[in-house]
Amino acid sequence: AHTSNPVDPGPVVAEAMPEETPERIGEYLPERLLGRGAMASVYLCRAPDGRAVALKWLGTKHPPLVRRFEREIEVLGRVKHPNVISCLGSGMWEGRPFLVMEYVEGLDLRLFASKLWKRPASERYARVRTIGRQLADALQAMHEQNLVHRDVKPSNVLVADDGRAVLTDLG
Repeated sequence: AHTSNPVDPGPVVAEAMPEETPERIGEYLPERLLGRGAMASVYLCRAPDGRAVALKWLGTKHPPLVRRFEREIEVLGRVKHPNVISCLGSGMWEGRPFLVMEYVEGLDLRLFASKLWKRPASERYARVRTIGRQLADALQAMHEQNLVHRDVKPSNVLVADDGRAVLTDLG
């Protein structure tokens, strides 16, 4: 039997999220789905000022998961570093919270690495060193705020088209 733990919501999963991209989420206009995880979907949206943003919308109203998501929002608001995804705002829509983040044009580290192996060795090594240094700097910035990422993995690192490595998914 599963015992109740306020930190671990147990087997609760996101309610069925619509397969279609919603027409709006708050004042943001979704253009397309960027990704879907167990708890939330991330959309490329247009902000009211026309800029592109990434919007993460929780797929449940389950209180323990809402609290966990709100903690991610709070964490992102505390960490200001070029290699940590920037929080631009947050809100509620249809009773579920959302997080607005900078939109990073590029690939996740898993896909980036799969393409990098085709490059000359000297270029590969230089890129790996740069990405490693940027991620270490991002983690140091988090640790200076007494925060621990808990889920550093290639799919939670974006490599922007400008070469910047960006740590994401701080939930």
